[in-house]
Amino acid sequence: MSDYWLADADARVLGPISIEVLKDLAASGKLAEVRAVSRDGRSFAPVANFPEVVAALGPRLPEAVLAEQQAAIQRLRQWLGEIKHQPAHDVFRVPESATPDTFRAAFFALVKRFYPDRLSPEATVELRRACEDVFLALTQKILEVERRRPQVGPPPVGKSEVSQIAWRGGSIDVRLKVKAHDVRYFTWHPEINFRFDSLYVETNEFAVPGTPVNLSIDFEGAAETMSAWGRVIRSDSERPANLPKGLGIKLLDLPESDRSFIRTWIARASSRT
Repeated sequence: MSDYWLADADARVLGPISIEVLKDLAASGKLAEVRAVSRDGRSFAPVANFPEVVAALGPRLPEAVLAEQQAAIQRLRQWLGEIKHQPAHDVFRVPESATPDTFRAAFFALVKRFYPDRLSPEATVELRRACEDVFLALTQKILEVERRRPQVGPPPVGKSEVSQIAWRGGSIDVRLKVKAHDVRYFTWHPEINFRFDSLYVETNEFAVPGTPVNLSIDFEGAAETMSAWGRVIRSDSERPANLPKGLGIKLLDLPESDRSFIRTWIARASSRT
């Protein structure tokens, strides 16, 4: 079985790999745009010289489209190098003294250009990766702004007596101590409620959608703390005007035993409120 070495536009080399592995990588979209191929890892030739590799890679975009995307990648990489060393207000083009809401609005207006689902289906892996890198860099910039905000004690979370939110690296730790009146976490929001394995936590804290969340929930009358995890699916910058600031959190991989407990607790708490 023959092995091949593949080189992309940046002269990065992958190999040795077989045709079967090459087909799997190409079908999954995990393979960068191949520009040259070698049988020995030393001498490379254009892809067209290897019909079996061309067939394994599948349909190829026209050269004009590839050239246009390569130029876009180079512009993105250059801009990424520039913004990494710029203060957030320069990146988002707002005054340094702008309010957090102004920063957030500028962030969402800018970052939406790099959402993966906004890219053309013809976008190469390299272009998608460049957009993802820019997205992450912009996310880091807005988080720097948020973390500079002065905090006096823990941010307010709903109406709980003991509730805390704390950042740990790129994730958030949320601790809720809920009593009967806090059933609203799971029920009151029209889109983010327990029917959809979600809850809505009122807070002034900001987090980009997709941010991992580690939850610890103390239910009134329960002996043990429930641990769960999820991801932010809604931030206060996206809320309808008539709803309070907060984070919508999607619960992931919640065991059926915990789900059943929460349903029962909601029913009992709702009857007392």
